[in-house]
Amino acid sequence: MVRKIYLIFFLLLAVTYSQDEITDSDSTDEISSESDEDELIDQELEILDTDDLSLEEDQELLDVLEELSISLDDDDVVIIDGDELTASELDEEISDLEEDIAQEENIIEAESVIEDGEEVTSEDLEDLIDELDDLEIDEPIEIDGEVISDDEELEEYIEELEDTAEELEIIEELDEEITEAEALMVDLENADSAELFELAGELQDILDLMDLEDTVLINDVGYTYDALEDYIEDLNEEALNLQHEEELIVATDEAILALGDASTSEQLAAYVVELEELLEIMNEDDVVIIMDREFTEEEIEEEIQSIIEDAQDLKIQEELDEAIEAVEEVEEVDIDELETSEEVGEIIDAYETLISSMEDSDELTIEIDGDDTTTEDLQEEIDELLVIYNDLASQEELDSIAAEIEEYVLQYIYEDGIVYITPEQLSGELSLWKKLQGALDEGEVVIVNGFEYTIDNIDDFIIVIENTIDYLEENNLVQVVVDGVISYMPEDEYSHMLAVDQSVISANEILEKDELTSDDLFELADVLEELLSLMYEDEVVVLDDVEYTYDELEAYADDIKAQAMDLNHEEKVISAAAEVEELLQNNDEWTTKNELEKLVSAWESLLATMEIDDEVEVDSETYNTEDIQEEIAELQDLLDNLDDGEILYTDPNTGETQETIAQVTNSVSLSEQAYYDLITSGSNYNLEIPVISTASSSDVVASKSGEPLELVIIIKEEDTTTSTFLQTTQDEDTNLERDDDEAPEEDAEPEEEYQDGETNFILVTTYIPDEEGTGKVFVFDKENPENFVELVIGLQEPTGVCFDVNHNFLYVADQGGLSDGGIFQYQISWEPEDGIFTLDNTVYVQIYTGTPSDCKVDAYGNLYYTELLTNSIHKVTYADLYNGYANEFTILYIADEETNHIDRPIAIEVFESEDIYFVNNVDGTVSGTLNKAEAELEDTNEEPIFVLVSETSPAWGLAIGEKYAYYSLDSGEVSGYHLDDRTVTRFSTGFFIAPRGLCYGDNKVYVTDNGAGALYKMEEGEDDEPEIVAFIQAVSACFCVNVQDSNGVWIIVGMLFSSYFL
Repeated sequence: MVRKIYLIFFLLLAVTYSQDEITDSDSTDEISSESDEDELIDQELEILDTDDLSLEEDQELLDVLEELSISLDDDDVVIIDGDELTASELDEEISDLEEDIAQEENIIEAESVIEDGEEVTSEDLEDLIDELDDLEIDEPIEIDGEVISDDEELEEYIEELEDTAEELEIIEELDEEITEAEALMVDLENADSAELFELAGELQDILDLMDLEDTVLINDVGYTYDALEDYIEDLNEEALNLQHEEELIVATDEAILALGDASTSEQLAAYVVELEELLEIMNEDDVVIIMDREFTEEEIEEEIQSIIEDAQDLKIQEELDEAIEAVEEVEEVDIDELETSEEVGEIIDAYETLISSMEDSDELTIEIDGDDTTTEDLQEEIDELLVIYNDLASQEELDSIAAEIEEYVLQYIYEDGIVYITPEQLSGELSLWKKLQGALDEGEVVIVNGFEYTIDNIDDFIIVIENTIDYLEENNLVQVVVDGVISYMPEDEYSHMLAVDQSVISANEILEKDELTSDDLFELADVLEELLSLMYEDEVVVLDDVEYTYDELEAYADDIKAQAMDLNHEEKVISAAAEVEELLQNNDEWTTKNELEKLVSAWESLLATMEIDDEVEVDSETYNTEDIQEEIAELQDLLDNLDDGEILYTDPNTGETQETIAQVTNSVSLSEQAYYDLITSGSNYNLEIPVISTASSSDVVASKSGEPLELVIIIKEEDTTTSTFLQTTQDEDTNLERDDDEAPEEDAEPEEEYQDGETNFILVTTYIPDEEGTGKVFVFDKENPENFVELVIGLQEPTGVCFDVNHNFLYVADQGGLSDGGIFQYQISWEPEDGIFTLDNTVYVQIYTGTPSDCKVDAYGNLYYTELLTNSIHKVTYADLYNGYANEFTILYIADEETNHIDRPIAIEVFESEDIYFVNNVDGTVSGTLNKAEAELEDTNEEPIFVLVSETSPAWGLAIGEKYAYYSLDSGEVSGYHLDDRTVTRFSTGFFIAPRGLCYGDNKVYVTDNGAGALYKMEEGEDDEPEIVAFIQAVSACFCVNVQDSNGVWIIVGMLFSSYFL
């Protein structure tokens, strides 16, 4: 008999237990169990009373058989229709029934794509083919009214569907192109060249889809292939002619605009440039109209030459006028009031410029302030000014050298006002005087230090200096001047004085400090020793306003050394005590073995620095050496009793301390230090695995460097398009710094799917619930997770994260917690080969306001996200995302009376840009745990949501791999739904504490365990123990940044519409 589903399991007529089994059993529990089994058999017989079971009845039968199987022991036997079945044989029958149910679901899902009440499209047929590819025929089935008996007939049916889909796709593409062409032909008479070219292009697309014998109907006019080809050729020719006319009009308009009122040479020059550009595009027979005058190509050339001559003449006149005006301005200046050569030089330049302009314009005489002036008159003015200029310039040079001498001799003055001059210093001064001598001319006077010098007396002064230098050098003397009286001192005595004074200065600098350390005292002692080595026995020095003889200074130095020793000991004790105190105060209720070892070491260091009678204060308590020894002994006992993997816990209320296993079970409840202590003390801790404490908070959203990021919210006005001006709540001129290469394109082709390719980075989010500003986004290098970057800080509760690998946008779904939540967009600069993944700028955009829980992007750049409170799934187009518009979304699915399979959607995946998978964070008995729906909808809820898996435990995370859709449960399990076989496999049970986010890449599934505070990875399809990647406190979501290789599969999905051949 042909049925939509053929039940392999045979009809059960009677079920009894063997008499031997009842006789051997003396357990009342077994008798009770037998009663339960009888009830199950009765239920089963009620179901089987129908010859042709529905899918719901098959499922009910499966539930009954599974309960019956659970009630049987391994050695039990059931007799069904005279046949004996063991428990294992019954399980095999159950497995067969599960496969049949899965196949029936395949058929129902396949038929659903063409039974939605709408006209069947090629896309519907392709979806049907995908579903049929999963079927295995072992008995006749019925699909859309057609009976298929075996795999061969199914293959033939699929081939027919593929041919039909291919033909239908061509028809749809043709109809789409016709619709686009007709839209361009609405106002053809007023079309410009660009519109004509666009229309010709659309018609060419139609022609490319036609066969030679085809005829198409465009705007109710039938076109054969040849007729349409001729029409396209005519259109292109007309567009080219119109384009040329438009270019000529634009060029003439620009020329007129450049000419303006033709009052300046600059306008004429600009006019010439525009005419030359016009000439380049003109043809021989073209005629253009400029200011009501017609010009041929030859006449434009003549006009250009004429305008060039006019511009040159006008330029010469303009320069002459400017030069006359400049001279009139400088003649108002009183020459006698000029003080610098620079001022005079500017006036000379004005006269010389005017002479040059007069020569260029062939003007022999001009009028300046009403007086006729010739070039000879101007040259006379210049000659007079040059005399003044030279005098001022010469005096300025003399004054400059004099100032240099005055500055030089200041070095002779010592601290007490006495002047000391060495022969070397005086030689430097001599060279400056000789420089001044060379600059002095007859009649010039220069003042140096209040004395006048001329060419007549400077020679005598220079001779005095030279003689003084010779005397000092011959006798090894230094000249001394006190109150104008000159004397001399031996050069070695001068050197001794300088050395002693320098040591005294160094000592006084130390003594002037407010509080001296032992290092200061040791340094002072060294200085005093050096000073003693320099002093004569009868010499006296003054230190800190106190006079010291040689003997007194020697005693003072010994005293300073003793003070330094005592203070050094005191400082060492205080420093060691401070180290102990810091360890005690920084320690929380958790104390690791390492912290105990550090504390013991610190106490021992303190003890080693102390002397027998010393006492020291540590953490407000006073300790002598015996007290410290007792403290060390107590700590050592604790340390000896602490095993590997254990940690000390001190009750903050009672102060009681006890050993406990070092294990993190609720990472969000711990301080950063407590988390670190528990992780590093655990038995599974590995030094090579990074440990990241994340409980710190930030008042602002910032980058890894702490630089605050600027939030931008852009409102899309109702009448705007993607090309209109953006309105922003921050600043109308806010620059989003978008990459023009990533701008949205019409009919864009799909690019990489985020699940495909090689994993380069792993994005991870963390946050502490109900703690402001603790949310963060981290970036991990897949190969070297210790190379991680804190990408963004200061978020609230980021429960979802995704990255558009095709357009470089990072999206973070932040539920908000104590503040408003939303989806935030960041531009990323990344170089996979160099391990670079960082923010591209300091601007981030709020795309959505609400309580989003997760997000993903498809291969077109469209964003899909789940909204927790409204029980809905939303979509934002890439065009709106690129422009940064806020809250421009469409609702794909939302819970209502008819749509009850969406309840607290917590995580979402987009598969091949066609389907969305999501999980519900509730008991999935009613709404489903793992569900599937179409990603492309015209209206909200227009397509059904399919329940793939129903679990009683709420789900948290979701990731789609090559074979499985993985999901995590509140019970700690991680399971996978096989995308082809439609079976569920438990890949991890009893390992994870609180698995949350999942992500997939490189044949690995990454799991964030919020309870343990760790990121793990699992091989796809394997149930081996997960491998730790990194310890991350309060870890939430994750996302694999995968990069498609050159052999990647590109999925092309087009929007198809029905059309007709005539």
